[in-house]
Amino acid sequence: MLERNGRLLVRLEQGLAEPDGQFHFEFTGEANLPGQPPPPSMKLYAGPTTAAAWHEQGVEQERGGYLEEAVESYRQALLTGGPDARIGFDLAHALQALGKKGEAAERYRQALELDARLPDAWNNLGTVLAELGERPEACIAFRRALAIDPNDLRAHYNLADTLEEMGLQAEALPHWQAYFRQDPLSPWGIYARSRLA
Repeated sequence: MLERNGRLLVRLEQGLAEPDGQFHFEFTGEANLPGQPPPPSMKLYAGPTTAAAWHEQGVEQERGGYLEEAVESYRQALLTGGPDARIGFDLAHALQALGKKGEAAERYRQALELDARLPDAWNNLGTVLAELGERPEACIAFRRALAIDPNDLRAHYNLADTLEEMGLQAEALPHWQAYFRQDPLSPWGIYARSRLA
């Protein structure tokens, strides 16, 4: 038992405690009791403080499959640094992976408002719109991707597939051909060849 500043303390194996059991932490730098290991050190991690650091954390989380956490990191990056097309695209991609298609479509649109020269964003927007049943708008997005990169195989494939779903096989044909010419051996190429018959 010890008395310190008018308070009664009891020394236990785990450290000092008041008579009611409330532990008391010693910050005086006194040596540990003989035979006791030193107390664990506390390391504080402040976390990201810049938009770039939040974005990097989000990318790592998304790669690791932590999609909800990635979404929050991307949002923090945008809050910290303001509008950014690349971060907006990554946020949209993570939302799409979570199945939040409406939110993903809106974020792709926001990214494209900041930089309309992102063929991947146009293609992904088209994919989400097609999944939402908005096929004419999806075709517009796929065509925008192809206007930027005429060799974008994914946009050719997705546009052809969406046009076929709309019953527009004649319009789909040149896109199936474009896909098949560049990728004849993959399962997608084989499927594209089957659409040419």
